[in-house]
Amino acid sequence: MMNAQTWNIIQLGIGSMLVFSGFRPEQMVEETIIESVSEYNTSIDKHAGYISLTIMFGIATFAYLLAPPIVIALGAKWSITIGGVTYLIFMASFFYIRAWLLYLTSAILGFGAVLFWTAQGNYLTMNSDKSTASRNSGVMWAIFQLSSIVGGLCLFFVFKFTVKSGTTIQASTIRYLYAAFSVLCALGVIALGLLRRPPNTNSVEKEQFEPSSEQQVARSQGHVENLFGKVILAYNALCFGFGQIVGGSAFGIFGKKFDKYGRTPIIIFAAIAHLACFALIFVNLPTQAPIEKTNDTSLIEPSLALALVCSFLLGLADSCWNTQIYSILATIYSDRSTQGFAIYKFCNAAMVGISFYFYGSYLQLRIQLLIMAIGAVIAAGCFYAVESSANRRAEVESSSEDSEAPTVRSDSISIQSIGKKMKY
Repeated sequence: MMNAQTWNIIQLGIGSMLVFSGFRPEQMVEETIIESVSEYNTSIDKHAGYISLTIMFGIATFAYLLAPPIVIALGAKWSITIGGVTYLIFMASFFYIRAWLLYLTSAILGFGAVLFWTAQGNYLTMNSDKSTASRNSGVMWAIFQLSSIVGGLCLFFVFKFTVKSGTTIQASTIRYLYAAFSVLCALGVIALGLLRRPPNTNSVEKEQFEPSSEQQVARSQGHVENLFGKVILAYNALCFGFGQIVGGSAFGIFGKKFDKYGRTPIIIFAAIAHLACFALIFVNLPTQAPIEKTNDTSLIEPSLALALVCSFLLGLADSCWNTQIYSILATIYSDRSTQGFAIYKFCNAAMVGISFYFYGSYLQLRIQLLIMAIGAVIAAGCFYAVESSANRRAEVESSSEDSEAPTVRSDSISIQSIGKKMKY
């Protein structure tokens, strides 16, 4: 029979999955929605989506410094529930699209998201011990990744039956879309609000994971939907989610086999996957795509199949980077994990915000791809340097222990020999 801790983890996963079944696809279509609205509503700029995401991540960057005491005061259950409500508020604001409301709810969500993830990690920890921590995080991750599939299907059906290929997204479609997003998110909030108090058990410190970079799909793909129709966004979400699930499942099933080769080969594979993806985007999409609608072509005629391959590669590489970064941080900062993860998340949120504000809607696609390609190579090199340093430190510590071991064994043998002589 399923114990209380396991059921709590499953309920946590289902609630989080439902919230992000609404929010993940929303991130992918937000800029497209706002650009369409700007064509018949002059009160909002067509690039307001980028500004919204910049505000969101800017607030989140500094909110990580304030979240721990708030979560302690409110408790994990209510912190994660309140965080979920901020996602719902943000999506509900699209029923009345105005720049000031978008920016306000973006700021609220930036803080709420930090509460959500901090509390989720805390609740996961309270329901785990040393023997179940790995299993529980795996269960949580597997359920959570279904959000990409559920959200992608939601996009598909709404766009399939309400949007004609290549047309502007109408207000009625936006209402249908955000009604679906809001319902999914509301169901998730209810599931999280009904979480039970964790039983008092011995838990281990385990940091929360953060779903990562759905925004990169939207930025890397540019305005590919203008070439293939709005339904491509749903296909992108499905392929990105499938890539994440393939990567996550591979590390879950074959994790022990990968361990003997270290983490760097996986990171190198992720960097190669990203570079391959960027190269395919380069030849497939016109360079003006992130800035404005265009009928130009790149090196080849735009290919739908190639665009979907790019989404899959982004999801696959994303799962590689996230699993290995969290793994090495947990290993190196085993006694200071809170500080280690806080620094990582601070830098991550800051760089995402900077990328949206400084070049997301201003630079041509080819320049953006060059920046991301250089970043992928530098990141892989930095990861190699960090892991090599950690391995050398571990070898030194192991050698020190080995050098002390013979003396102990020698003394033990001498004592045993004396004991035998005394017996005889």
